[in-house]
Amino acid sequence: MNTLFWLVSVLILAIGIYILTEKKTVYTQLSDATLDPAALFVCFGAILFLITFCGCIGALRENVCFLTIYAVAIGLIFAIEIAAGVLAFTMQAKLEEAVDNKLKQAILKYRESKFQDLQLLIDTAQKELKCCGSRSYKDWRLNLYFNCSAPSPEACGVPFSCCRTDTINRQCGFEIETNPDKFTVIYTNGCLNVAKQWLLSNLLGVGIASLVILILQIVAICLATGLKSDIKVLQKRNKRIAKAEAQDQRRIWTKENLEHSHFMPVWLTIKATLYPKFGG
Repeated sequence: MNTLFWLVSVLILAIGIYILTEKKTVYTQLSDATLDPAALFVCFGAILFLITFCGCIGALRENVCFLTIYAVAIGLIFAIEIAAGVLAFTMQAKLEEAVDNKLKQAILKYRESKFQDLQLLIDTAQKELKCCGSRSYKDWRLNLYFNCSAPSPEACGVPFSCCRTDTINRQCGFEIETNPDKFTVIYTNGCLNVAKQWLLSNLLGVGIASLVILILQIVAICLATGLKSDIKVLQKRNKRIAKAEAQDQRRIWTKENLEHSHFMPVWLTIKATLYPKFGG
């Protein structure tokens, strides 16, 4: 299981690094990486890679230090997930407001050349979730290109991804706010509202999935801790065996040196005199 997560982390990290490499001229001017999916991919992939790497190396090389890091990291993630769940339940209104603000910031960045992958992400989300904007299609008024004061054909409009049609028509959202049939042409409900509705209607499935993830993390912590304890016991046993072997080797070495030393004949003479029956 840990190897699978390690491979997934390598894939995520590789995708993020590839996108960053392709956009290296843009990133010299990038000031806000928190809204950039590529940066998020790299951060998430790197953290997951380091954690799973410690788990794999610790298990393969029987390294107590790596296993400790792995267990502590999984424990911290477990604690963060529990805390996030409690906060999400107790501070739902503030959480919605924070997500709403982030989505509106993303809407403001839409159409900027250095946020092209963010634009793709927004279009994909609106198309798949069948929504428009954060709370409502009117959120697109915040964007410079879609505001009614904008000197462009897109003024008082929305992106094409808000349109209900399955075929891509990049002009279907132009001047949509002045269209009396807008409710049949575009999705008017916001993506945050749609996501909330989906979450509430699939609460049981989300809860079971979250519980399974938490159980897997507990199992990973127990396995890492158990393996670490077994390794420590084995190391102590090996040290005792090595110490006993070293003592035996010293005794053998001392006896051999004594037998080959020039004091040995004198000792044999004294022994034969004091203990005649052992002499000769």
